Amino acid sequence: MKTKLTDVAKLAGVSPTTVSRVINHYPAVSKETIQLVQKAMKELNYQPNAFARGLHGKNTNLVGIILPNLNDSLYADLVIELEKQLHTLGYLTTLCISQNNKEKEQDFINQMLNNNAAGLITASHALAVKRYHNLDFAVTAFDRKMQHIPYVHTNNYESGFQAAKHLIMNQRSNLAMFDGLKLHKEPVEQRAIGFREALAQHNIEPLIFHINMQSTQSAKQIEKILLSNTLDGVFCSDEATAVQLIKVCKKLAIQIPKQLQICSYTSNENLLSYLHDITIFQHQTVDIAKKLIEILMSQITKQPFSASEIGYQAALVSHA
Repeated sequence: MKTKLTDVAKLAGVSPTTVSRVINHYPAVSKETIQLVQKAMKELNYQPNAFARGLHGKNTNLVGIILPNLNDSLYADLVIELEKQLHTLGYLTTLCISQNNKEKEQDFINQMLNNNAAGLITASHALAVKRYHNLDFAVTAFDRKMQHIPYVHTNNYESGFQAAKHLIMNQRSNLAMFDGLKLHKEPVEQRAIGFREALAQHNIEPLIFHINMQSTQSAKQIEKILLSNTLDGVFCSDEATAVQLIKVCKKLAIQIPKQLQICSYTSNENLLSYLHDITIFQHQTVDIAKKLIEILMSQITKQPFSASEIGYQAALVSHA
């Protein structure tokens, strides 16, 4: 019977995760633990399979994808599109949902190194940029500016600016931004800056509220904000926050868009019918995935690419 990683873990008296970290040269493992695992591997004649070891040093057709979550439909739609397009090019994909966990993200990168992966596409903001430098595979980033690493991004500043302009054009003056993506610092910050600067041109003081969408109390938080502030326009950072806002408005009998006009991001076409009374910034997911892969393939094949920074503007779909 073939020896398994769990057999090594049992003999060494450690967890399977620890064995994996030893194999992947994880830096935080103690010298004593490394020796225990290596001794168990030797006694059991355990060898990581050829694919997991990168086909004995040769690059595999493996591409890793790191996303912060799948709650935002942009990430869910993006990973589906990336996998589909990479598959047509003959590449396998493996996915890490980091959930803002630095250790989890580092573990995944170590596994990619151990597997001699061909490349990595990351949209996570947990790990320090320097951790992505000098890796033995190609790296492309999405919606995060990383020095010396090419990246594709949505034009978050312009979307925030246009959201504010749209609300003002519709005679709204008591405006707020609801940020339900607090962990994704850079994109939300750019949207907030654009939103603020557009309002400043009209001498309107914006309100920025951070909504904890991971909490069961998010609806109560939104309800408290609406009851404490006379708002007639809100820009939501994501559709999950917008959906929660719509539910609270229905509970409070606030008419959308007559009393409160809402702008929000989404890439999920299935939500468009539910969000029919609000203004949508719809992501160009297919084009974003195509460009991410194009840049990654240029690095893998050592070919020059047109630019190290590519921006996409989400399409404004006005229903209100």
